[in-house]
Amino acid sequence: MRRTSSRQAPTARLRLACQTLSFTDAVSDAVGRILSISGTADVADAAVALAAVTHHAAVLTSDPAGIVTVADAMGTKLPLIVL
Repeated sequence: MRRTSSRQAPTARLRLACQTLSFTDAVSDAVGRILSISGTADVADAAVALAAVTHHAAVLTSDPAGIVTVADAMGTKLPLIVL
C-alpha cells in the first residue's frame, strides 16, 4: 500500500531498491505448507520468509516475532533488520 504521508518517504525510497516478486500458484502452495508446519496463519509472514530464504535476503520488519516463528518452523535463521 502506498501512502502520501511524508512519514512514508523513507519507505518509498527503500522500495526502489527492492525486487517485486510474483505470488504464483507454486508460491501459494509453499506458503500453505509453511503455515501448516508453523501452526500460524499470517500469509504475509510466511511469504516474506519464503522469499527471503529463496533469494538469500534479509527481512526488514518492525515486528519480527511472526517471521521468527515461521523461519524456526522452516528450520532456518533469517537475517533480520528490525526497525
